[in-house]
Amino acid sequence: MRNLIFLIFMLALSTACASKGTTVVLIDDPDGNVGKTVVTTNNGEQILTRRNQSTRVMAADEAPGHPELMSEHEIGKRFGAALQAQPDKPAHFLLYFVSGTTELDENSRLLLQHIKDRISSYPLVDIRIIGHTDTVGSAESNAELALDRAKGVARELIAVGVDKNLLRVDSHGEGNPVIPTEDNVEEPRNRRVEVVIRR
Repeated sequence: MRNLIFLIFMLALSTACASKGTTVVLIDDPDGNVGKTVVTTNNGEQILTRRNQSTRVMAADEAPGHPELMSEHEIGKRFGAALQAQPDKPAHFLLYFVSGTTELDENSRLLLQHIKDRISSYPLVDIRIIGHTDTVGSAESNAELALDRAKGVARELIAVGVDKNLLRVDSHGEGNPVIPTEDNVEEPRNRRVEVVIRR
């Protein structure tokens, strides 16, 4: 999956009276990214692409209102209860590898116990382990190498006491670089495994 964009938007339906309409606000996701959302009625649409951008819909046969930025204070006031109910932000760890291998570099190996401790501090967790490579080699071999790296990290975490049933392993190969490069370019920051821990 390439360049997956997550977005969260808050949809507030007025319970006081129908004339107040509906407000849609685009906020950043737990990772700090902002995607976009399209608000459509029978008579038009508005595209929200900026953090805290909002629009109002008064009726299905009216176009959505012109986008405006909503202040943090107003968002907290209107949507505070919904925002408080969101899960905590996920914890992210990046582990790096020796070129062309599944061998963690020294600093990354030291992170394993810290990752295990973070997992242990969460009562219920979902753990994704995603392998990546740089662009040296073929796309097919890089997909396999990235998967091998992710599986290797999973084995390392299991060895320090992480429940294997919590782990989901995936490979993005060379398809989702942190640093875009031409083909066959060594880039240590792209040779990585991401460990994402969510409650």
